[in-house]
Amino acid sequence: MRIQMTSMTIGEIRSQIDRTELTVNHDYQRSGEIWPPSAKSYFIDTILAGYPFQKIYIYAHYGEDVEAEGPIKKEIVDGQQRVETMLEFLSNKFYISTPKSKFHRKRYKDLPQEVKQRYINTTVEIDMILQAAQIDVLEMFRRINSYMAPLKPAERRHADWNGSFKWFVNALCDDHTPVLRRYGVLTAKQIVRMGDAEFLAEFAQVLDAGIVDKNAKALDKLYEKYDKRFPFEITFGEKIDEVFAALTSSLKPLAHTSLMKTYNLYSLFCAMIGRKYGFPGSKEIGISKRGTFFKSTKKAVETLKSLALAIEDDDDDGHFADYIAASREETTRVATRVPRAVLLAKYLDA
Repeated sequence: MRIQMTSMTIGEIRSQIDRTELTVNHDYQRSGEIWPPSAKSYFIDTILAGYPFQKIYIYAHYGEDVEAEGPIKKEIVDGQQRVETMLEFLSNKFYISTPKSKFHRKRYKDLPQEVKQRYINTTVEIDMILQAAQIDVLEMFRRINSYMAPLKPAERRHADWNGSFKWFVNALCDDHTPVLRRYGVLTAKQIVRMGDAEFLAEFAQVLDAGIVDKNAKALDKLYEKYDKRFPFEITFGEKIDEVFAALTSSLKPLAHTSLMKTYNLYSLFCAMIGRKYGFPGSKEIGISKRGTFFKSTKKAVETLKSLALAIEDDDDDGHFADYIAASREETTRVATRVPRAVLLAKYLDA
């Protein structure tokens, strides 16, 4: 077996497929599922935005007889969905539905001429598999997969589900992961392993079901529940966006404090949403809806800064003793999430 690293433009791939010099072999496809419109849109927006994407694998051979001579058959054996999506967009078969894309609702024909040219000339990295029998190709992928790290729950969730809610969470990550990284909420390693997707999905879970235990199965069910259709995409998105707008403006002094630990930020999100909009069960646990995040922004920020210092000093005898007690153990359980959210809602009333 020999691997030759090469590349083709999207336009060249289309030309070779049109001339049947290159074909797609669905026998190698990992799943029979077809990408939904949201997935296709996100992938094309990724290309247009200039972000890299995975290379494809092409198997070049003479058929079953590897010693034969004559025209070489070239088959796409990994990357079929990506290639088919690129060509469908080029044929104007769908438009970009990603809400915050600068090309929202545009088909290929609607793009500015320079963007069309950039798209059709986009380079696709290719590993060409040469001098190999089919069994060698299968063995190659088996060996590649053998060295893949076990998927974390968030990674597995985004591999298993490919519907409306997954792409809603993806859009949240596009918008808000930079803040989570900049404020010290998540590390680069956590983000690479999709910790941001899991964390932001929990915010949506609060809006959908209220405060619950952190539980992988419960998040799986949320992805399943809204896989086909997610009617709250706009309303949930706007509320989460509003909290992040506050984080990057009035609450900016809290960056890199102990309140930016994930369990504290989760509770702060619950308190803010509960005070302004309410969420399932918020009234029952004692968070009154007041139509605003803060009674006095200045006083609330000063109180939260004092709380952050008390947490860092582990001051369990002072004004914030109850909050610190609720942060000692099992910080992702309802038993501690609820009292922290209730106390934070009171601090926001300062």
